[in-house]
Amino acid sequence: MSKVQTYPGYVLKNYRWNYAQEVYDGSAFEFENENNAKNYFPKKEQRENTLAYNERLKMIDPAIYYPTGIDSLVGTMFVSDSGDSQTWEKDGKGLGDPSDPDSLAYQFINDCNGNGLNWGFVGKQGSIKLAMKHTIYALVEGIPEDSEGNAIGGPTAHLIDPESVINKIYEKGRMIACRVKEDRNSATTLDDIPEVKTCYVDYTLEGWNRWYYGEKGEKIPFEGASGGEYTYWRTKDQKERILPIFEVSLPLDRPVGYLWAKKCISIANKESELEFAYRNSSFAIFQPVASDTQWQAIKEDLKKGYNAFPSDPEASRGHSFIAPPSDHFDSYRGYIKEKIKNFFYNMFKDYGDAAKEATATQIRLESQSGIEAFLILLAGQTDELENGILWRVEQCHFPDSPENWGIARVERSNDFSPIDLDLVASNLANRYVSGSASVPANAEIIEQVLTKIYEADGLDVPENLTEIAKSFIDKNTQEKGLFDEFGVGN
Repeated sequence: MSKVQTYPGYVLKNYRWNYAQEVYDGSAFEFENENNAKNYFPKKEQRENTLAYNERLKMIDPAIYYPTGIDSLVGTMFVSDSGDSQTWEKDGKGLGDPSDPDSLAYQFINDCNGNGLNWGFVGKQGSIKLAMKHTIYALVEGIPEDSEGNAIGGPTAHLIDPESVINKIYEKGRMIACRVKEDRNSATTLDDIPEVKTCYVDYTLEGWNRWYYGEKGEKIPFEGASGGEYTYWRTKDQKERILPIFEVSLPLDRPVGYLWAKKCISIANKESELEFAYRNSSFAIFQPVASDTQWQAIKEDLKKGYNAFPSDPEASRGHSFIAPPSDHFDSYRGYIKEKIKNFFYNMFKDYGDAAKEATATQIRLESQSGIEAFLILLAGQTDELENGILWRVEQCHFPDSPENWGIARVERSNDFSPIDLDLVASNLANRYVSGSASVPANAEIIEQVLTKIYEADGLDVPENLTEIAKSFIDKNTQEKGLFDEFGVGN
């Protein structure tokens, strides 16, 4: 089979992308999935035999600190959306009223990928990928047609992980060709035996073609979906063609997402070692004081499940148990807890610092942590992702009417409230390490909490806040962890 060419630097980036992805989705902790955990949790070469190592891998508790941090970063961006702007139509042009079920906008919003995905999730999914891998691709497929050329749906948008784009060519700052690797099921009915083929889709300015390698290394077109043509333009004057697929990246000099995935695995390894040590120390070894004859009798009783044995009255001491000391475990656990708290604090700070390095002359840097810098950068690239999709969707619907292009747009606010990293890190560490304590919460406490939430979201505090707070109270329950969760003091 012929070797598939990749662009320079792809192999290293692919490793980092896969690493971050598997730590995020939890597959890095799976023993059942071809023992994938062994790639992240190395065996101790001294004094850990294979049986003990496999037992430890089966017991690994997934460390969710990395995905929690990523989701918190992205969630902060989407919570601060009061100043966001989304346009679908203007002066009768564009995709129409998004509230009208008959409009193109409504249809696309409620099914943007052909499988019922709501458009609102595309930005969120793309932002998570950008925070993890710093690169994402989007593909817009045109309006499908039946055998008679009649439209049978609308254009669809798909996010493509950077691992799948194995080769690409840029010219004058724009991508003019790329190759996407995909696994495609050749079964066409439910009774067909599934056969997954590794295929490649080549996109050029003229069109696309899907193919796979034959036994002799020849390129064979994929039957039923082997190619097609399209026309997309970079500007309304239609002088420069573009691909239906495009790349969006965060301009960070360091692979921050990958580095913090590795830090998460480092903590997970320490937790695994500690928990396995606790397990081993919990199974004490029975040390009987007995003659050979008595020992044989004790062994038979052990097989029967006995857990009490008489002592030899003539022996100088009684039976005992042997167990390794565990006093030092507590200090080690405290060390791990501190590392988890520092993980959240430094993760957010590192993302902010990396964004500062990339955009020092473009964005505000007065934030204590610099995390605002990253959120502004992420918001801008998420806008670019969504607007690039909408630009191509409009051309699918109005190929001969450039006046309808560029109407549908989104522009997120870049005004993010300063973030108290100490509070965020403390809350996350408490939630996932020691847990939030339940405290009695009366209406006054609830009112304080709601006031902070309204202020954090930039909203006016309602005049009837006291009544709202009282409505939260259930006399038969206690609200949990309000002081720790929202930073309301005594």
